[in-house]
Amino acid sequence: MNMRAKSKFALGHDPIGGRPNIRAELLRISRDPLGELLDVIDAGVPDLLSNPRTRYREAYSFYYLSLDRCLREMSVAARYSSGPEWVRRSGGKRKFSPSQEKLAERYKEMAPFLEYDLVNCLLHSRILLDRVAGLSQSFLTGQTLPSFTSFTKHKKFFTNLTAPYGPHQEYAEYVRKQTDWFEMPLLEVRDKFLVHAAYKHMRSLGYESEHELGLFLIVPDDAKSETPLASIKIIRVNALRLSYDMDKFLKWVCQYGLAALKRKRQ
Repeated sequence: MNMRAKSKFALGHDPIGGRPNIRAELLRISRDPLGELLDVIDAGVPDLLSNPRTRYREAYSFYYLSLDRCLREMSVAARYSSGPEWVRRSGGKRKFSPSQEKLAERYKEMAPFLEYDLVNCLLHSRILLDRVAGLSQSFLTGQTLPSFTSFTKHKKFFTNLTAPYGPHQEYAEYVRKQTDWFEMPLLEVRDKFLVHAAYKHMRSLGYESEHELGLFLIVPDDAKSETPLASIKIIRVNALRLSYDMDKFLKWVCQYGLAALKRKRQ
C-alpha cells in the first residue's frame, strides 16, 4: 500500500528518504546517547537493587532490540515488495530466481510480525522516555520539580510553567519547544489507538518512500457521518524517523545533564 498523496492532512513522521543502510543504522542505535551521562551518575555507586539508572539501561536495551527487529523486517519487506511480489502478481508467467525464492521465504516467516514489531517500537520508545524523566532527577534541582516517573507529566509540568525555571530554564525551554514529535505521533498513537479505547479508524502498513515501511492510521474527521472517509487525517508512524527523533533528544539530554552536574558539584 502506497500512501503518498492520499490525504491533504497528514500528521506524524516524514520518511527519512533514500535507501537506509540497516547495519549502519543499527550500529548508530546500539550506541546509547546517554552513556557518558550514565557513567558520571554511576561513578562509585553500586547497583545492588534496581534504580533509575538500571531501569533506564534496561529500557534502552529493549528499545534497541525492538528497533533491531523492526528495521531488519522493514528491509526484507521493502526488497520483497520491489521484487518477488511483482513476480507473484504476474500470475505464474514468471518464476522466482533462487535469490528471490530465498527472500520470499524470509518475508513469509516475518510478515505476521511486521505490524506487531513496529508497534513495539512505539511502546518501548515511550517507556524509554519515562526512564529519561527518572534520570533527570540526578541533575534537576529546585523547589518545584516535574514528574520523574512519566514523561507526559514531565513535559506538561514545563509546558504549564508561567515563569522562568531558575537555573534550568534551558532544559524547560527545550522540553517545551523541541519535543513536538512526542505528542504526534508517539503519544497520540500509543494512548488513543493502541493502549486505551481507540477512536474509530482504519490501520494499514504501507510505504511513503520506496524503502521505508510504516504504519498508517486513517482517522475520519467525523466518524458518525454517512460518508466517514470523505474527510480524513492520516497519522504516519515510521520507526526509522522515530529513532532519529529519539537520538537527537537523548544526545541533548546527555550534554545538558553533564553540564548541570558539573555546575552542581562545583
